[in-house]
Amino acid sequence: MVIQVGRGGSAHVPDAEAGALAGLVADRMTREALPFGPARPAARSLAGSGGLLLGDREAESHPLASLQEALCRLLGEDFDMQASDSYGLLEDDMPADQSLIVACSDRWERPLSDRQAAGLVRFVEHGGGLVLLHCGISLASHPLLEHLAGARCEEHPEGRLLSFDPVVGKAGVHPAVQDLEPFELTDEPYRYSFRPSMDREVILEYVLGGVRRPAAWAHRVGRGRVVSIMPGHSSDSLRHPQLQRLIRRSSLWAAGRI
Repeated sequence: MVIQVGRGGSAHVPDAEAGALAGLVADRMTREALPFGPARPAARSLAGSGGLLLGDREAESHPLASLQEALCRLLGEDFDMQASDSYGLLEDDMPADQSLIVACSDRWERPLSDRQAAGLVRFVEHGGGLVLLHCGISLASHPLLEHLAGARCEEHPEGRLLSFDPVVGKAGVHPAVQDLEPFELTDEPYRYSFRPSMDREVILEYVLGGVRRPAAWAHRVGRGRVVSIMPGHSSDSLRHPQLQRLIRRSSLWAAGRI
């Protein structure tokens, strides 16, 4: 079915039966997977300044390598950032001072293992922040992480010039888009299929074919927070000051610092 989001935009969500089935699968996987590893940690401190950037560093020439360097510089003003391509880190409990994970890797055809997916869920549910930047939504190729992200990508056409606008909701402007100005950027116009949710807040939209579509959204999972951001395909995108502001403020919100 189609639901209304933001300021008159629309998005597809599974019908009630499909949504319920997906929820049951995710809930079962959570119960079965979360006991992996050490005992569950206590609630994570919101004052932590540690951040982990998960990407792909297969070679220095990999197109995501420069993107990761740019992200570490950008978020290094607010977090003690470390970059890694090892998703095996998720199988263990994160350091006590770590409050943020940013995922920007291409995992469309290489879903995380059950242990890795469960570790990421455990991190967020116990108070950690997660930002899925552009192709970071590909983590939702694992059913448990579709539940965490709240959506999966159905289509990602070739890049084109897009106009982005922050959304003013019933409660005002979300902290992640506070003082964000409308901007234009060449990027891939992802289209999403959303899981039903009462908590999701669309915070940024773009227009394609005369229809407003979600470009970023935020929601809470357990004690933690998740933000998914569509723009951010390349290091060139990250030079745009408004996208930089969106990523920084989304990361601070996800980490519970604004």
